[in-house]
Amino acid sequence: MHYLATRDGLTYNTVHDAIRGVTWAHVDEQASEKVPGEARRPGVLLTATTVGEMRLAHASGASLRSLADKFHLKYATVRAAVQGATWRHLTDPPPVPASGRGGRHALTSAQEADLVRMREERGATYAQLGAAFGISAATAWHVCERNRRPAKD
Repeated sequence: MHYLATRDGLTYNTVHDAIRGVTWAHVDEQASEKVPGEARRPGVLLTATTVGEMRLAHASGASLRSLADKFHLKYATVRAAVQGATWRHLTDPPPVPASGRGGRHALTSAQEADLVRMREERGATYAQLGAAFGISAATAWHVCERNRRPAKD
């Protein structure tokens, strides 16, 4: 009901009363909730097509935050779909596992230099850097920030 209320700009109580028959009791037939081109259940925010598009974009370097903004979804919803916590049955494209999780991974000074060079010369995103070096996007950002600042005496 919350989804219907927010989608249609109504209050929760208005939708609740209409569904329970408190108001609009004279209406017998239900309106179709079909989305053109693809079947969609009421209250479901994602479709198989959307999940596939998000997984491909994330595998290509798009951040989960940017995908959440693009599709007007919560970050947790996008993360769960992209990483396969939800939509497990969708295998083409496959889920994108979380990178940089499960323990500390230290980069050598040579790897850090390569990472910074990739960022500065090629304009690689932090997600792409993280995937390339087996670290999280946040760790890639920290490495770039640390190497951007002048060394303290």
